Amino acid sequence: MTWNPHPLGQSILDRAEALAQFSDMEGGLTCAFLTPAHRSAQALLANGWKRPVWRCVSMPSAT
Repeated sequence: MTWNPHPLGQSILDRAEALAQFSDMEGGLTCAFLTPAHRSAQALLANGWKRPVWRCVSMPSAT
C-alpha cells in the first residue's frame, strides 16, 4: 500500500473523473440541466456517494 499525503485531494480528482463520464457531447464535457447525462450524474451523487455528511447540508427555503 502506498502512502498518499493528500487523500482528500485525490478523492476530489477521482470523483471529478467519475462525473466526467456523463456528457451530452461526444468527445467533450457538457451536462445540461435535465438531460440524460444530468440525470445519470445526479443518480451517482444521490445514490452512489451519499454519506452522513450530506445530512448536514441544507438548502435555504424559497420563502
